[in-house]
Amino acid sequence: MNPRTLEQERASFAFKVVSEVKNKQKSVQEKYSSYVEKAPTMILTNGLGTTLAFYLSKLEKPISDADYRAINPENYSKPDAVAYAYLYKHISTWLAEGNGDGGVFKGLTEGRDPLKFIMNSPATKVMVLTDEALAILNWMKKFAKAMLEESGSHE
Repeated sequence: MNPRTLEQERASFAFKVVSEVKNKQKSVQEKYSSYVEKAPTMILTNGLGTTLAFYLSKLEKPISDADYRAINPENYSKPDAVAYAYLYKHISTWLAEGNGDGGVFKGLTEGRDPLKFIMNSPATKVMVLTDEALAILNWMKKFAKAMLEESGSHE
């Protein structure tokens, strides 16, 4: 069996995580779709660390530790908090673990939360992490547009 390319792994992961949101209420889908669309601009304007910290600040309840594994979107009731929780978790999971299926991409942070990794890493590693976040978001945007409800869309 031939190994998948990095682009195939990104596409597979993005499809999987956007499919998670597809099963949620329409308002969550709309918010998530909007936030995924805006995420690359936020990262390029403010930086990956600042953007991830912003997503955490939008959760309804403070978390005790910035760790993507501890964030459960099901613990939030407001659609915007649910959408931000999914987005933080999805970006962070890819950057920390990759697809998790033994493919060529195993993540870039040795399993640590990307926000913590950014705070303790040299700028060159942060730049690589940022490039990878933008690459996975490219696929997430495509699938969100194709699969999720968008604000103002009519059936």
